[in-house]
Amino acid sequence: MPETIAKRKVLLIADAHLHLIWPLPRLFHQAGAHLVLLAPQTQLFRHSRFVDEWIDLQPGFQETLGGRIATQLAAHRDALVVFTSQPLLDVFFAEAHPALTPNGLNAELWRALADKSAFQAWATARHLPVPPGRLCATMDEAVAWVEQHGVAMLKSDGVHGGMGVRKVTDADEARAAWQVLPTTAGIIVQNYIEGDIGCTELVLQHGRPVAWFASTKERSVTHFGASIVRRLVHPPGMDELVQAVSAASGFHGLCGFDWIQDNDGKLWLLEFHPRTPSGFGWGRYAGVDVPAAVRTLLEDRPGPTRAPLPAEQLARAPLCCYFPAHFWWALTQQPRDLKYWLPGSNAVSWRNVPLDDPRLLAGVLVFALRQLFRRHCPRWFSTP
Repeated sequence: MPETIAKRKVLLIADAHLHLIWPLPRLFHQAGAHLVLLAPQTQLFRHSRFVDEWIDLQPGFQETLGGRIATQLAAHRDALVVFTSQPLLDVFFAEAHPALTPNGLNAELWRALADKSAFQAWATARHLPVPPGRLCATMDEAVAWVEQHGVAMLKSDGVHGGMGVRKVTDADEARAAWQVLPTTAGIIVQNYIEGDIGCTELVLQHGRPVAWFASTKERSVTHFGASIVRRLVHPPGMDELVQAVSAASGFHGLCGFDWIQDNDGKLWLLEFHPRTPSGFGWGRYAGVDVPAAVRTLLEDRPGPTRAPLPAEQLARAPLCCYFPAHFWWALTQQPRDLKYWLPGSNAVSWRNVPLDDPRLLAGVLVFALRQLFRRHCPRWFSTP
């Protein structure tokens, strides 16, 4: 590996709640990067043997959290910047650091990509295929839309992990949803589309895709929450959608977008993630070399677009089971899903366990066990 590549840095900025994307440090190590982790000491990444430096993200008495991030971005201007947390991006851009534009984002573009209330107008203006909808400032406006168009999705800003999304079927449900969702910036009301929900992981070089692959949600703890099992896919029209979304965003680095394929086969764009989604570890099972794509960014040179295998080949690809999220869910809530963790199963399950990173594995297991006991034995954690 050329020495110049080994010296290129990746600045990985994380909060404390990202155990589903623990493969990232290994991917950057395989790409030949020098990995600098900016995160609190409770972040599991800190235990990974693939992290070369760790900088504590805890804010000092005279510095805000956004200021700490800005300081490190200024000190690592030549590094590839990878945000793994939408709330951290929110904090950074809320404090407006105009001289720093990580990943090609400025405050205006970040809000357009990250805010549900702004994304609808941004995508529509660029002729991207978003479901018909509008930003409603009042409950009466939302109710009127539902009465006219029928079943709809209500989406609000400031809430992540599917918690800011509600499906409503009539005016009464729309009123009830409005009462519980944050409404500071209004709420997006969209026509409901029946179909398979998916996510596309992207490695972009200033708006040009150098790698991508897509998958649909097979299992999730909550209906609109994060996936715990995915199925790799290559639906018709995804190549064109990837090109259009990538060029419109101008993003540089690791990102992704959510989509839905309706019953007629049309793809609809739902959301853009100006951060890393959780599935980059599955790239090799889709036939996509993610570390090689990242190396292209580190070398700052042109590279080919690494697209997934054809649909007929991916139809035989294994299901991708998150560790430990799916294992604990199957153990405690859906025992029949334990079949995916048995020898001979056509699923990426035990192969996804970080056996080559024992300290990180120990941290992941401890975190999962604590969550499990908190859920099923709350009295052990209750305050006297």
